[in-house]
Amino acid sequence: GNAQALELVKNQCRWLTRFTDAMSDDELDDLLDWETGGMQELFADLFELTGDPDHRELLRRFDRRRLIEPLLKGEDPLTNMHANQTAQEIVAAARAYEVTGDDRWRAACLAYWKCAVTDRGMFATGGQTFGEFWPPKNALAARLGRSNQEQCVVYHLSRLARHLLTWTGEPEYADYLERNRYNGIFAQQHPQTAMVAYYLPLEPGATKVWSTPTETFSCCLATSIQAGSQHGSAVLFTDGADLTITQYVACTATWSVNGTPVTVTIHTYEVPPEPGKADFDHGLPDHRPRSVRVDVDVKADAPVDFGLRIRLPWWLASAPTVIVDGEPVDLPHEPGTFQVLARTWTDNRIHLELPTALTAVPLPDQPGTVAFMEGPVVLAGLIGERRTLVGDITDPESMLEPVSEMELGVWQQHWMTRGQDHDLKLIPLHEVTDQTYTVYFPVKPAASSESTAPR
Repeated sequence: GNAQALELVKNQCRWLTRFTDAMSDDELDDLLDWETGGMQELFADLFELTGDPDHRELLRRFDRRRLIEPLLKGEDPLTNMHANQTAQEIVAAARAYEVTGDDRWRAACLAYWKCAVTDRGMFATGGQTFGEFWPPKNALAARLGRSNQEQCVVYHLSRLARHLLTWTGEPEYADYLERNRYNGIFAQQHPQTAMVAYYLPLEPGATKVWSTPTETFSCCLATSIQAGSQHGSAVLFTDGADLTITQYVACTATWSVNGTPVTVTIHTYEVPPEPGKADFDHGLPDHRPRSVRVDVDVKADAPVDFGLRIRLPWWLASAPTVIVDGEPVDLPHEPGTFQVLARTWTDNRIHLELPTALTAVPLPDQPGTVAFMEGPVVLAGLIGERRTLVGDITDPESMLEPVSEMELGVWQQHWMTRGQDHDLKLIPLHEVTDQTYTVYFPVKPAASSESTAPR
């Protein structure tokens, strides 16, 4: 709301208009071949505020034709192209669509997602890049290295996913946000120092390289601040009546349904108990739950009808448990969907359990090499070398078993290999700080147990 700040930006744009007045479209394209960051997004935000045709013209001038036009033709302009440059430009295109209504930009954003994510394949983490560049489609094995998954790309593609989620309501974008929150945003920020890893290495024997408070300040440090501030920005959505829960993150939101204020609070089970407290009614199960568990409180000022849409994530292992005010509710086992609880709400509690499973996720172009995930969380083996495991890829628990399941009252997603010549421990990738780790493991089938009798 600072009028002086607005005037400052408007004056900058007057200078930019004069600077680009004499440039042809081809000369502007040459300028945009270099990493220009979020310039067009700035012009979109400004045009939304002012409606000034000069700001709309800057939107046109900074349109990335060499990216947009091939995408609209169904071509792949991304292979071996600088990834973060295009990611920022396509987020700008999303904002340009939202403030102008020009469907060309919307179509470009959907085509970009198909080209960059759907058709290209991804690492188990949700990332794809190596050394800041896009790999060829579904050709990731040769790009495992020290420079995978630039944090800025994770951040900007997550922003794009939020735009596409609000436009389409499709759960695949919410699934993507969850995968990249655990294995990108969290995995690339140190939990104690808050320093950021520019890259997330995925080569065998990798180590995260952390920024420092005074000697390094990369672009990823800045976007990590933005990513943290937007942690709760894609959790709850409403169309004015129904409410959609897209992420299982502790939060509270208030909105109105036909004039009736409604507050929804999501509680997670990740908070440890008070230290030293003897709790004789803790209600904890005997062993670590193999599910994501949340409680959702709904409080309305008066009885009100609406639908509560719940995301059943892609990793859902079996039918969810849903209990509303102590009464079970049947929801189908349909991973990757939204399911609706429609009723009259007043003061209600929903208990939700989403069963997880240990899964082996192969590289797209090397199906015998896998990363292990539990639910949406990628596991990292604490080992400094490439290690071949023996077992059945379709049955990952033939190779891993839970270990150290509780520490200081908190359930741990820790695993240990089983039936191997040499054992190693695996922990969530986002818990790795300064350890050496390996994410991908070649797997060979176990030898037949049948013995051959001598003749």
